[in-house]
Amino acid sequence: MKNSKDYFYVNTSRIHGQGLFAKRAIPENACFFVDTCRPTRTTSSHAPNTYVLNYYLTAQNKISSCIANNQIRQVQSIWHELHQDMCTPLFVRCRDMFMHANDLAWPSKDEYEYDSSDQNKIEWILVLSDMYPRKIIGVAARVLQPIALHEECGVSYGFDFWSS
Repeated sequence: MKNSKDYFYVNTSRIHGQGLFAKRAIPENACFFVDTCRPTRTTSSHAPNTYVLNYYLTAQNKISSCIANNQIRQVQSIWHELHQDMCTPLFVRCRDMFMHANDLAWPSKDEYEYDSSDQNKIEWILVLSDMYPRKIIGVAARVLQPIALHEECGVSYGFDFWSS
């Protein structure tokens, strides 16, 4: 995985506060390890500029991507290889520079419009162990579409995040 500091910087956003921008052109499917703390059951954070990310899978995540054996894979294709604890709700706190990325798909009138948007070019994906049964060993940021030099980079927070 690539070093995010070589590819991104934080600057003032036209959209809101601070934003994440590309230092150089970034190709589709580039992946960057996201620096997080150890997993916990705590779902909140009171520390400034610290955010909480899911660190588990549900049946709904079967259509999601993950990284296994240094390859981008569909969770569904390796579901049978996963450790039984992978569905236990755990969370990680994060202060990584990716936390400055705004959600460029919001506002949206409904969940369909939000999910259909292609404005966010980065997604969160889980990194899985190479050993069986597979366990979660980290979080990565995956580039979904090429990102141009100095382009603001968006990441989906999820429609439920905004609608609640």
